[in-house]
Amino acid sequence: HRLRDMLPPDRIFHIPSSALSSELGMRDSVQREDVDPAPTSINVWIGNAGVTARAHYDAFHNVFVQVRGRKRFLLRPPSSLQTLYLFPRVHPSYRQCQIDLERTPARSATFPLYRASTRDTIEVVLEEGDLLYLPPFWIHQVESLSPLTVSMNGWTLSATEQLRDRIFKRAFPFEASWSRSERAAAVSLFVRELVSALSPRTGLSVAGFASLLQNQRFDPILGQFQGTSHATLVSAVRVP
Repeated sequence: HRLRDMLPPDRIFHIPSSALSSELGMRDSVQREDVDPAPTSINVWIGNAGVTARAHYDAFHNVFVQVRGRKRFLLRPPSSLQTLYLFPRVHPSYRQCQIDLERTPARSATFPLYRASTRDTIEVVLEEGDLLYLPPFWIHQVESLSPLTVSMNGWTLSATEQLRDRIFKRAFPFEASWSRSERAAAVSLFVRELVSALSPRTGLSVAGFASLLQNQRFDPILGQFQGTSHATLVSAVRVP
């Protein structure tokens, strides 16, 4: 109870595997430099009632064990990602959804493609000792239900994540001597060819892909600033 009383309200504490490795006799996990979690790691999560993790996905295999208290999971399959309005990759909340699986109304003006039907959502409540396996790219929103919750999870690399990393690490086939305008034209042509190659699977043209990306990733964010003056935006992001 003393640990529970020490926790401030609406907070969750994360102890990564690097801090646990000496206790568990394990090597430190490899830490990545981007916003993704470590590709292979064991973590401890400590929180209190009402703490909620925004709906998000992990690209790894995730084995989640409830040690103390109760937690509630709302799950959506990867096939629903196109209707959950993920933040853009350049956003600090990359991998997270802009919607709340429980509170966002269906087909709102901001999120017209989102369906809030309970038929599309799997609800799971973990009791002490329960284990939940989350496959890669499954959306999950997590809420602590008990005054004190302690959980552990392990992430391990998936084949999809490894393939994605290899793709992202490939250099563009551009020449260093090209001018800025030549590189811009090459990027435009490269993206067009890439989207066209994927079109048989996605059913999207280049224009359709660009429109979908803008509508689902950027428009809900930009819509929050409609009618806001440039000076107000600058002052809002200015670092003191």
